[in-house]
Amino acid sequence: MKKNLCYGLLTVFLLSAIALTGCGKTKPAAPDATPQPAVQATPNPTIKPASSSEPAATPDQPTEQPPTATPDPDLVEITDETYAQVMDEVLNVPELYFEKPIRIEGLYLREEPEGLGITTHLVYRNSDGYGADDDGDGGHDLQGILFIPPEDFVAQDGDWIIVQGILRDVTIDGYPFLALDDAQVTIDNENRGSDTVVNLH
Repeated sequence: MKKNLCYGLLTVFLLSAIALTGCGKTKPAAPDATPQPAVQATPNPTIKPASSSEPAATPDQPTEQPPTATPDPDLVEITDETYAQVMDEVLNVPELYFEKPIRIEGLYLREEPEGLGITTHLVYRNSDGYGADDDGDGGHDLQGILFIPPEDFVAQDGDWIIVQGILRDVTIDGYPFLALDDAQVTIDNENRGSDTVVNLH
């Protein structure tokens, strides 16, 4: 009887030890995760400025002005007062003015130099005073310069013209000349200047 009781207690003891050992190794099951609802971005409200009953002031619109031509710093303008002096330098010391733009006003003369078979165009004024060659006309002589006109140029001898061109050595049908090349010519008989200039030399 005691033997059976001992076996019974031993069996219970062993089962209890096994049960306790298994319980130590077993991890408790994690509780089921409760699904969380997705967080949705809430759009920020756009704040609109309060409308005003008065219209917004608009800046004054600039008045468009036609572009003004930039003056050429190299342009040599021959005026009534400087005509005799500058033309004397152009004809006697032309290297001072080579490849420079020159603007000159005066009378127009179309010539056909004898024996050359060419036509030349001259802008000039009468020179009066000491230094003018005496051609029997009281001391008056022509003081001017040749120019190469545009193809459509037409004028009458004695017209008042404004010529602007580049001073160069040019060749006309094989003959070399000092002249204003690439010239622009305007006929302006309504605003004629003095036909005669005083030569101070």
